[in-house]
Amino acid sequence: ELFHGGASHSALASAKAALATFVKVDNSDEWKNDPVLNRFMRGCYKSRVPLPRHSGTWDVEVVLKFLDNFEPIEEVTFKELTLKAVALVALASGSRCQTIHLMDLDFMTMNDDSIQFWFDVPLKTSKPGHKSHTLEFQRFTTSTRCVLSTLREYIRRTESIRKSRKLWIKVVKPHNEVTKETIGRWLKKVLVKADIDKKFTAHSFRMASTSKAAANGLGLESILQTANWSSATNFHKFYLREVKPSSTKDSKIDFAKAVLTNLKE
Repeated sequence: ELFHGGASHSALASAKAALATFVKVDNSDEWKNDPVLNRFMRGCYKSRVPLPRHSGTWDVEVVLKFLDNFEPIEEVTFKELTLKAVALVALASGSRCQTIHLMDLDFMTMNDDSIQFWFDVPLKTSKPGHKSHTLEFQRFTTSTRCVLSTLREYIRRTESIRKSRKLWIKVVKPHNEVTKETIGRWLKKVLVKADIDKKFTAHSFRMASTSKAAANGLGLESILQTANWSSATNFHKFYLREVKPSSTKDSKIDFAKAVLTNLKE
């Protein structure tokens, strides 16, 4: 019934897993390994291969030029500062909303030239035996796009009003920590205000930034390491999208520079 109703392979697999938790045949759940059922599931996959949601992505430079308007950073409203800070972090790191949401002042080091965050809890992309993921942002030559100076101002501005050691707090009182859903709403609001097609979600920041980094010549290994992917499979299948390539091809440039700089100029 689900198959004929147009359900995807992943939906059918989820239904099978759900049934296996409570349906027993002769006090056993071995029915889930039945050869006929397995052949059916393989057939479902081949007939409905998962496809990416979008064939292209939005132009990162459009969003960056919108964020450039929030200057001087010391004079913008707290709401504008928040939107700019979270958007620059998302672009410069290629991170998921979950990762951005977990940024914590107690797991941060900052000096004049860089700021680094590490995590004491597993991330969605964390794997046993792999080194814990960190986010690091260096001082950027273009001041209007410098993640370090923007975060420094955000931390300074929130020092007296925050009620949590989590980095991101609510724009309105009582300024408690936010959820990852709020991070997503902030990123979506930036896209809307920058006149990006409404079909794109907050998660598209990950797709847009990594695609631009690839188009601007950043090596695959650097992209995977920055975005915290263990292999290139998902990146090529679900994230790498067509963007107008730059004439610059330098595999030694870092991820943030590849995304935040307009190398076509």
